Amino acid sequence: MNFARLRRSAARIQLADFDTQELEECVKALLRLDRAWLPERAGHCMYIRPFMFSSDRALGVSPSKATTLSVILSPVGPYFKSGVDAVRLFLDTSNVRAWPGGVGQFKIGGNYAPTVTPQSAAKQRHDCSQVVYALPQGPDPNDALISECGAMNMVFVFRRFIASHAGVQAGSPGIEVVTPPLDGTILPGVTRDSILQLLKGRPDVLVS
Repeated sequence: MNFARLRRSAARIQLADFDTQELEECVKALLRLDRAWLPERAGHCMYIRPFMFSSDRALGVSPSKATTLSVILSPVGPYFKSGVDAVRLFLDTSNVRAWPGGVGQFKIGGNYAPTVTPQSAAKQRHDCSQVVYALPQGPDPNDALISECGAMNMVFVFRRFIASHAGVQAGSPGIEVVTPPLDGTILPGVTRDSILQLLKGRPDVLVS
């Protein structure tokens, strides 16, 4: 799924196509080569990052005639300094990560660079580790819809309290999981999809 998303993203900005199965085999070979670097400590892992860029011998805004596809590996610890503990989030109603019709659904650098300043401001002013972006629906910021976080998709978990007179059948889900739809402004995260697929198999959870 990661490689398929990379391929879609490359096509969106006119980079060369590639075979996802071949790339997967290349990554496996690289992991075997660097297996001594695989971390064994709890909470640590090997970060795998394939990336692509135009390596055309020219300057200009035009489709690339040459593309470089590379993969880097790096042993890493927890993403946040707090480890697996909860992190503080800042809801930003002034900055927008992605607009309808843009490239929010693609894994490209243009979606990340503009979030550096808002994230730094959230850390300095509010001691928050990440920014949650809202998509305006009009002049009133209270009407904005939750979009996604700077480094992750957003998922909300609600406990459902159903009145006894509501006429709901016995055994109805007691938990509802809500996440913004993939409307073109949301990056289709692999973790997001994995969680939703697992939850859809649970009768006690309603996925919205």
